[in-house]
Amino acid sequence: MPADIVGDTIEVDEQLYEAVDFLLTLQSENGGFSAWEPATSPQWMEMLNPTEVFGGVMVETEYVECTTSIIQALALVTHLHPEHRRKEIETSVAKEATHYVENAQMADGSWYGNWGICYTYAAYLVLRALAAVGKTRRNSEAVCIGCDFLLSKQLESGGWGESYLSCRNLVNLFTFN
Repeated sequence: MPADIVGDTIEVDEQLYEAVDFLLTLQSENGGFSAWEPATSPQWMEMLNPTEVFGGVMVETEYVECTTSIIQALALVTHLHPEHRRKEIETSVAKEATHYVENAQMADGSWYGNWGICYTYAAYLVLRALAAVGKTRRNSEAVCIGCDFLLSKQLESGGWGESYLSCRNLVNLFTFN
């Protein structure tokens, strides 16, 4: 498109660095990442929710899905552009965000996912993110029990059959086991 319509060309590295800078601003004190802004509001604000249908909408919170996506993105940036905010990214990802997702793991090895069919989806995302920062079955208990959880739910066909009711009931329900 002509420059008079879209403006001057921006270098890819500049756009990438701006994206990284923005992502780092989303991290909450507990190491997790939220969707829109760092989670800073007190939980009691949920009592002010005027809706009867939607719970948990008044206060921004961290999400395993957002955190794991950002872990993977920042790990890749560090690999491809090691000169850009490397120390901050390593602290953010390797220590804080990784710690957040490991602590979010449930006793059965699963994680709760808010934006998908909960447990299978979240486990997949967390295991990919932990792998992106070098965590394996050999050096991470979270990876070991996360893999065990997924394998225990796998069907003979090779797929998984988690019910949509898992999200509503906050319990992992697998329909075809």
